[in-house]
Amino acid sequence: MQRLLFTIILFATLLGQGCKKLDEETFSVLSSYSNETEVKAAVTGMYQTFFSNYSQTQGLISMLESGNRYSTFGEFGDTYGNTPYYDYTVTPQEATLSSNWKMFYKMINNANEVMVAVPEIIKDQATADAYIGEARFLRGWAYFMLTQLWGEVPLHLEPTRSLANTASIYKPRSPISEVYNVIVADLEFAKSNLPNTRPGNELGRATKAAAMGMLGKVYLTMAGKPLNAAGYYQKAADELNQMTQLVNNGTFNTSLLPKYEDVFSTRNEMNNEVLVAFRGSANSSSQSNGTIFPWIMGSHGCYPTAAGQFQAQMYGLRWDIMRLFEKNGSDVRLRDGIGGRYASLSDPNVNGVADTVYYDTATFVYRMKSNPNRVFGFLGIVKIGLGYTKWKSLDSWIGSPAGFQKDWIVLRYADVLLCLAEALNETNQPGQAMTLINQVRQRSGASACPNAMYPATDQASVRQLIKEERVRELIGEGTSITDIRRWGTLQSEMAAFRADQFFVGRVMPSYNAKFELYPVPFSELSTNPLLLPQNTGW
Repeated sequence: MQRLLFTIILFATLLGQGCKKLDEETFSVLSSYSNETEVKAAVTGMYQTFFSNYSQTQGLISMLESGNRYSTFGEFGDTYGNTPYYDYTVTPQEATLSSNWKMFYKMINNANEVMVAVPEIIKDQATADAYIGEARFLRGWAYFMLTQLWGEVPLHLEPTRSLANTASIYKPRSPISEVYNVIVADLEFAKSNLPNTRPGNELGRATKAAAMGMLGKVYLTMAGKPLNAAGYYQKAADELNQMTQLVNNGTFNTSLLPKYEDVFSTRNEMNNEVLVAFRGSANSSSQSNGTIFPWIMGSHGCYPTAAGQFQAQMYGLRWDIMRLFEKNGSDVRLRDGIGGRYASLSDPNVNGVADTVYYDTATFVYRMKSNPNRVFGFLGIVKIGLGYTKWKSLDSWIGSPAGFQKDWIVLRYADVLLCLAEALNETNQPGQAMTLINQVRQRSGASACPNAMYPATDQASVRQLIKEERVRELIGEGTSITDIRRWGTLQSEMAAFRADQFFVGRVMPSYNAKFELYPVPFSELSTNPLLLPQNTGW
């Protein structure tokens, strides 16, 4: 049976756009499904929702990585990027709040459409369940992001096809516990029905390993704030232990890569460490379907440029993040994760060798090794932050800020190992946790623990090690703020702010309990009164 599937453009979607009247909204035909090929195209198309508007993904990195003790501005100054998020001046009117809210709900509605359509088109149960499992994985992930960012959010579990159906469009927010119940159910179904591996042309799409890893991370989050359900530490440990056993026996084609830098190389994308990713697909005729992150996060020289092109690192890291790394310089994450020193991909070679860019910790600017007087940054007069060299891209910019092939990694195996280490430590197994932590550390050239920096192996010491190891390994990958919120450490995080991490004229913020969640976008509140009241304090 042929089915026309409809979605509201830009999900301007389910929850409205400002105060527009319903009859002003427009529809677009998402697809006309009559066979499995068309279903598959619809499922894979859900992943591209993430890149449907590069300004929204830029805003998402602001929401996930700004506002911690290490975040600051980059060499492009404080004009763009994370301004309202790194100093907590964001308001409900902030456009990126609304665009990301809509993006997640667009993904959810598309997933709901697939879940309804597939059983009518594909009669083989196992095949149908695999597509439904993929849709439910993405819906579960979207709700996981929504509730971590906003707390209570509306649950839409059926597709919305008509704006006349206001009961379907306008829903109240559900308690966080109910949202997590949906997330867990979605990921459990995905785990039971997704394939163990994907062929080369399907890499990046969810697998059973991805579902198990994400479910374990969800359980770990449920154990922390705001639910504070400590029993989920054991569920996280059980789920992730089972996953790592399947990795070790070869069931899953997953591993920790021998070299940290290879995880992020554009010549080695969708490697065995990457469990699920949104794939950048920019080209000369479609420049907005790629990844913006190299442009806004990569330090000067982190991608090749042609004449007339420029680089615009908008995000930075406070220089003393370097203190988290051992002084002997053995940890390659200081070079290939954050940009303490690296080879430039864009500046002229010196004697046939790419010149070196280094961060000057005396003046807090980037300089060229061959010409130290050449300074990058805001006119060379303002201290700037370290950039993220993990966003280095060998693909040259093709004319759009989102003109990169670089993928956005949603989950990788190193994150899974650190989540398992945390779950084990919180269930009184710090020794086993330390073994996993050392797998991640030693892959990067760091010394095994215990060592001079971390001499103790008791639960409290290992807990602190895990928190700092997650920063060293994962900063810039969308985990910083969600980690801080589930640990309940935002107040101490803000107490560690320093005036020099804020741009000249910006005020260093003080902790307020309202910062534990973002405000619900005003555009949604003004359209759907059922979303009221606003998150506390906003």
